[in-house]
Amino acid sequence: MKYLSLKKYHWAYILIVLLIQSTTLTAKEALCKKVIIQYVDLDILTISDVSCQYFNIAFDKEIKTLTITNNRKIEELIGLLNNLEIDQETKSLDVRVKVKVLYKKNTEEICLDKFNVIRGKNIYKMNTNLLQFIKKQIEP
Repeated sequence: MKYLSLKKYHWAYILIVLLIQSTTLTAKEALCKKVIIQYVDLDILTISDVSCQYFNIAFDKEIKTLTITNNRKIEELIGLLNNLEIDQETKSLDVRVKVKVLYKKNTEEICLDKFNVIRGKNIYKMNTNLLQFIKKQIEP
């Protein structure tokens, strides 16, 4: 009799955990609707560095756009962005990729080159995993 009672509690516990996880996933999904990646060839050469501000002007006709709506990919990207190390030495980037993360109430714009990332007012060192993720998304 005690065995059946414990078994019922075990299933109830599993059910509660699953409900909590599904609620958590729903909350995460509500935070970020989609990610838009605007990019050009990472190896394209320019006369001078292209800042985040002038990315669209400099590469007007060369820009390709990719939209990510898959929640796992979005969570992976945000996780990679949240684990970057600040770069104290770099002062500017030669931008080749612009990422727009569309949250429920605002949009975050992140710019990247092969070596660094600008997020907010900070410059970060490019993480190998982040660069691989971006390349995997944009390369055929």
